[in-house]
Amino acid sequence: MEKRRTLLIVLILLAAMPMLSNNRIILLCGHVKDAFTNGGIKNVKITLLDENKVPIDSQKVQYYNEDKSYMDSYYKFSIPAEPQKYIIKAEHPDYETCYIKYDVKYLGRNESFDAPFHYMKRKIKTLQGKDLKDVVVKATRVKIVFKNDTVVYNADAFNLPNGSMLDELIRQLPGVKLTDSGEIFLNGKKVDNLLLQGEKFLKKDRQLALKNFPAYTVKNVSFYDKTTDRSKYLGYNNERKEFVMDVKLKKEYSKGYIANAEGGCGTHNRYTGRFFGLRYTPHSRFTLFGNLNNMNQYYYPGSDGEQDPRTADNGVFSRKVLGMDVFSANKDETVKNHFSGEVIWSNNDDKTRTVASTFLPTKENYVASFNNSNGYGIYSTINNELTISKPFYISSSTGWEYSNGSSKSTQRSVTYNKSPFHDNEGAESLIDRIFKAELQPIDTTMVNSMQKDMHGNGYYSSLWEVLGMSKKLPWGDNFDVNMDATYTKEKSTGFNDYQIRYMDQNHDDLQNQYSKEPTTHFRYKVWGNYNIHLLNKWNIAMGYEYKQRYRHEIHDKYRLDWLDGWSKSHHIGDIPSTRDSLLAALDYGNSNYTWYHSREHSGLFHVFYDKDDKDGKMRFDLNINIINKYEKLRYQKASLDTMAFNRNWLFTPSVSFNYSTPKGMGLDMSYGTEINTPELIKKINVTDTTDPLARYRGNNDLKNSLSHVFHLGFRNRIASM
Repeated sequence: MEKRRTLLIVLILLAAMPMLSNNRIILLCGHVKDAFTNGGIKNVKITLLDENKVPIDSQKVQYYNEDKSYMDSYYKFSIPAEPQKYIIKAEHPDYETCYIKYDVKYLGRNESFDAPFHYMKRKIKTLQGKDLKDVVVKATRVKIVFKNDTVVYNADAFNLPNGSMLDELIRQLPGVKLTDSGEIFLNGKKVDNLLLQGEKFLKKDRQLALKNFPAYTVKNVSFYDKTTDRSKYLGYNNERKEFVMDVKLKKEYSKGYIANAEGGCGTHNRYTGRFFGLRYTPHSRFTLFGNLNNMNQYYYPGSDGEQDPRTADNGVFSRKVLGMDVFSANKDETVKNHFSGEVIWSNNDDKTRTVASTFLPTKENYVASFNNSNGYGIYSTINNELTISKPFYISSSTGWEYSNGSSKSTQRSVTYNKSPFHDNEGAESLIDRIFKAELQPIDTTMVNSMQKDMHGNGYYSSLWEVLGMSKKLPWGDNFDVNMDATYTKEKSTGFNDYQIRYMDQNHDDLQNQYSKEPTTHFRYKVWGNYNIHLLNKWNIAMGYEYKQRYRHEIHDKYRLDWLDGWSKSHHIGDIPSTRDSLLAALDYGNSNYTWYHSREHSGLFHVFYDKDDKDGKMRFDLNINIINKYEKLRYQKASLDTMAFNRNWLFTPSVSFNYSTPKGMGLDMSYGTEINTPELIKKINVTDTTDPLARYRGNNDLKNSLSHVFHLGFRNRIASM
């Protein structure tokens, strides 16, 4: 009897489902574009008809980025959630009427459907001359306009000197802060990306855009939360929105060229120079840039001649940069490609004088030292990002990074057990007095003295690929498949010549060290998830991730001073001419070889709620990750050949909540945990004596560290009186 009753209830529910479906409403959305310019069209009448051409509903198009060269005209019809065929008609007095057909086939849990674009062709009109009446035009410049949570600044409303660049405009915007490093904040909220005409622009180097883009070409600057391309494809905010600053150009500058250059030289052989060239259209950009200077500037002097405090390095720092940035997209913007490349040459010449004291429970030690160093390096990187959003979403990022450099330094120091200063003697005079004596004993207060010469060089090369695919299923859910792989090779060689004198023992320690350390490293991870998109704006995603790492390191250390007569007959940078001689100097006690493997299995669980309408925005995220991490290390050193293992179960939950109103009030809260596991090599119980003045020893008792991270932020827009 109980089974029959249960079966009857199930049959009633199944019979009621079609009736519930008939009461459900979904959206049918579309866009209208000019067939020639690909821009939006105003005042277009859209009529929804059934398959028999009987009108159902009509409306005028709405606008996104109104009055911009890249304005988007769109419409939304509310239709019953049932399979049906439609005809959508677009009409405008200046354009030929355009029809498209769309079939709503499979409903599932979809909340909306996107119809194909209307591409309307302009009618050919005969020009007729007419007399125009007098027209009086009155202009009012409004500095700031608030459109819900979007803040728009009118560039023409701000007084700027002729020749001003974009950074000068940004500095004048109320509530906006521009830091010396190029970071931008609106009312304390950090901008994630800088956009030009709605697309990312020089994302690795904002300073280039800010200091080279003329302010007179800008129509307005908007700050808003931007939906990601992947979320646009899925039809809902699967990912958090990015907070962006979007620079909109005046219509007459929507296509064009920009070029500028400057240079100068001064006393003490100081120089600076830069150039910037840009060709841009609504769907493409080509940028070429470069700069050089030896004024301790990572970029170049600011427009007011200010010095960047981040570049207040000692000595003389010179830098040369050459780079390019290319962006292109098809007419429908379903395919986008962004390529960037950069080469940097740098040189640093530094001289440092230091006097310091160490306070101990029984006595104090005083250390006087100086260091002369010089380094040269070249760094290059290329990266290509490709996105395809039709018929499914694919993103790819391919890159290569390479660096090569060398350095030289000479360091001298003396340690005292009493203050070494004479009457009215400064630190610089003390150091000159000490080292003019070439480390000879000056008084009995000396503890030790040290002279160290270092030469080093090496290279680093890394290749990576990040590939992702998202597919929206007919019933409204979606799944993702992703891959991330990196292969890295690096090698460094170094020479360290130590000359240490211990005053209390009247003993000198002379060491000529040579090291050769190549490393090979690769890692990859694959992960996928399935997202259940519910009709009440809740989403449940479940996934799995597998990650593997491998790293092989060789640390060959040599003591060239062990070879007879080496210190007297050779200079730093020399190595033995035969392999047998080199092996005779191998420092087995400090040389080591490691092979590291790790594997991680992760269970991913993500629940989120996202609401974005005229009443405000609300986002809630709950992430629960359970990770099984297995590590294995093989370690060889002299006669020691050992294995170390570690297995951890890691639980790292996080939760966040964001809320904002159309009037500008916002609340952000987040809580998360971070677990760091100690490196296995630091748990190996061995001692390293490479540095004569320090000893390093492993500790098998190292434990995992747990961090709790909490953030709370509140913001509100205060209306001006």
